[in-house]
Amino acid sequence: MPTAALAGATGGAGTTRLVVETAALVATTGRDVAVLDAAFATQGLADHVEGRLDPDLAALVTDETDTPLDDALVDLRAETSGRVACAPASASFEQLARAKAPAAAERFADRVREADAAFDAVG
Repeated sequence: MPTAALAGATGGAGTTRLVVETAALVATTGRDVAVLDAAFATQGLADHVEGRLDPDLAALVTDETDTPLDDALVDLRAETSGRVACAPASASFEQLARAKAPAAAERFADRVREADAAFDAVG
């Protein structure tokens, strides 16, 4: 399935907004899209969803857990024929530091593969 990664040079540049809008656009075609927030420092995707984030994506990549990605997904309210499911990060300072470790990056890659198997597109 298609997977896209967008990287912002700085917080507040609009990268998260671009990803959310692109995911919604893809979902208008009937495709299901997963958006995973790797911007642990800014955690901007959390601003686009409602409700408590438990677990959040940071917990899934920093804690050794068998918790499925689906438990961290929150559906974005969008008028589309497809689904936009977001996995925001909402990390504490300590968890943020652990999220930058190589082991967390490997677990993040595992979560991307998990999303890729379950969705039509991943961003």
